[in-house]
Amino acid sequence: MLTEVDAPPPQARTKVLIVEDEGIVARDLKRRLEKQGFEVTGIADNAVDALRLAVENPPDLALMDIIIQGDRDGIATALELRTRHDIPVVFLTAHSDMATIQRARSVLPYGYLVKPFEERELLTTIEMATYRHQTDARQRLYQRAISATTVGMLVTDARQPDHPIISCNAAFERISGYSEAEIIGRNPRFLQGPESDPESVRVMRDAVQAGRDCQVTLRNYRKDGTPFWCEVVISPVRDASGQLTHFIGVENDVTTQRQAVEHIRHQAALIDQANDAICVCDLESRVTFWNPGAVRLYGFTAEEVLGRPIMDSICREPAEKRAAFIEEVFRVGHWHGEIRHQTKDGRALTVLSRLTLLTDAQGMPSGMLAVNHDLTETKALEQQLLRSQRQETLGTLAGGIAHDLNNALAPILMGVDLLKAKYPGAPGIVDLFESSVRRAAAMIRQLLTFAKGTEGERCPVQISYLIREMEGITASTFPKNITTQIACDSNLPPVMADATQLHQVLLNLCVNARDAMPAGGTLTLAAKKVAINVVHAGMPPNAKTGHFVVLSVRDTGTGIPPEIRDRIFDPFFSTKAADKGTGLGLSTVMGIVKGHDGFLEVSSAPGQGTTFTAFLPAEAAAAEAAPETKWKLPFYGQGETILFVDDETAVREVAREVLQRMNFRVVLANDGIEALMWLSEHQSVLRAVITDLHMPNQDGFVFVNVLKRMLPDIPVVVSSGRLEDDMKEKFQALGVTAFLDKPCSEGQLADVLHSIFAPA
Repeated sequence: MLTEVDAPPPQARTKVLIVEDEGIVARDLKRRLEKQGFEVTGIADNAVDALRLAVENPPDLALMDIIIQGDRDGIATALELRTRHDIPVVFLTAHSDMATIQRARSVLPYGYLVKPFEERELLTTIEMATYRHQTDARQRLYQRAISATTVGMLVTDARQPDHPIISCNAAFERISGYSEAEIIGRNPRFLQGPESDPESVRVMRDAVQAGRDCQVTLRNYRKDGTPFWCEVVISPVRDASGQLTHFIGVENDVTTQRQAVEHIRHQAALIDQANDAICVCDLESRVTFWNPGAVRLYGFTAEEVLGRPIMDSICREPAEKRAAFIEEVFRVGHWHGEIRHQTKDGRALTVLSRLTLLTDAQGMPSGMLAVNHDLTETKALEQQLLRSQRQETLGTLAGGIAHDLNNALAPILMGVDLLKAKYPGAPGIVDLFESSVRRAAAMIRQLLTFAKGTEGERCPVQISYLIREMEGITASTFPKNITTQIACDSNLPPVMADATQLHQVLLNLCVNARDAMPAGGTLTLAAKKVAINVVHAGMPPNAKTGHFVVLSVRDTGTGIPPEIRDRIFDPFFSTKAADKGTGLGLSTVMGIVKGHDGFLEVSSAPGQGTTFTAFLPAEAAAAEAAPETKWKLPFYGQGETILFVDDETAVREVAREVLQRMNFRVVLANDGIEALMWLSEHQSVLRAVITDLHMPNQDGFVFVNVLKRMLPDIPVVVSSGRLEDDMKEKFQALGVTAFLDKPCSEGQLADVLHSIFAPA
């Protein structure tokens, strides 16, 4: 059947399956094929064996006899090999009638050899069949790839004037909304919108005219009229002679990406304009993003911080606190709260920080986003508001306390002279009562002045008196393991000062000294005279020459670390816990000392204690004058009737005794209403009125207003422990004759009555 030819050069080992029911022919085929370098995977004489061998060792080609044993012939077997296993078939047959050929064509064979045939004919047929099958496989692969790709592809005919579309893939149909049938024969320009970049359109037109490839971005429109942005790559196709025949266009819908880019650009613009500091750090705390807001807040430029763990040096919180909120970020993905930061130049900041964990595409942590809002000024305003509210509340409370205390002290002070008269042999005890009451009254006035936040009257103050008073306070209130020592020079000159404010200076410094000695120690309060002739470099900037009274407070406590020495007088700076101090004590001390034209020094060493020294100008002309001893004759009335109005029973009763001893007839009333009821019947006998200001039912101002309408010329004395300037002006406008501080002594009361009934 075969005519032998010389063996060609060895070929690639193409695998061949022989399906032939004549054994001699099959073995001869096997020998010839192997001689030519083919690999015969097996010989079968029926469909079952052929299919089994095709599965066990898949061949590249099957030589199939049309007539084989079994219930299925070669044509049916070939169909199953092609459809199930994609194995090309070359038919071998001695039957060449048209019906057989037509039936064999239906299974799309890759060759057809009629027995007998030459060996060269066999080899040529096998080579062509193998080549055709490989080409078909590649084309099918290309088709599957084109169909499966998500980018749109279309082909235009470059040989026709308008370059009509001749084909497109499913992705292009999906992107554009048009079916292939709807766009065949049309130029791709029909998809473009007027908003496409003219430069991109020109580049594409010039490339097509020149027959070269190009890449542009165009704004096209879908079938439903919605615009979309696509990235277009156009490639020319040429035949073997180099003639341009087609263009292949690949269109990638980049609408989402373009929108994302625009969104990112918009967000970036907002971030650049944001007042808040926005930064991003990687997992090693290195800064990877630093917006202009961060530059403005912290003072570091982006070049100074990028790639560096700058946030560790900016944050002033303890390491354990930083670790706690960073741990929460990694645990729940976010954290927000107030943090203490500092600027490049060391200025303290309070920021509201919002931390967000950043993750990569796999959901793994990749960094941290921080948005920090500056609360420094807001917190300062809040503190000022709170202080103002506390001051206002304290003033209201102090006013109420002062009224009650004054009412309690009034009968004691007015009754002192009564006691002196009844117990002439014990004037020392009575004098002690009087001095104690006067001291208590002065303390109440200081409390009112301090609570109202106003500066009290400046007068000559003896520093040694304040120190002795502070010694008593420390002895009764400080821990027993703190010993107080006093060291005051004799004959100290006085200073012109507000005693209440200097008392506050001493109190603040002593409290700080107490807190610096948690294990106990010695507190020394000292005062001495100093003359400064030359200001040297080591003295405070506002130091000056002159004569001073130097007030010092020294402790043996922990001392002040050098790194915070320059900040201890800053408002709100404190090394104490938030609930232990406001950071205003030393700044208040500094303000008071400067307000008295003085200056303040501090010396300290860690573990060796601290000394605060206040230099207060001594006033030679303000020497305390010895009180003049005035010998006055007792003042007695002529039996005049005085109406005394006060809501406190004890005050009324003592006043009755005092006024009666002074030879006045006394009528008592516990408020303005009761007083007016008495006046309605006894106006003619009344000679003067003494009234309290703060009373229930009807207060002193309303009472005096009505009284002056009834008796315009009646002398009126208003007694009060807290008479504000505006209220005093209102009383004066009503014609009030005089005012009495409450509590008052019998002598003060006699002086007022003397001015009414026996003016000089």
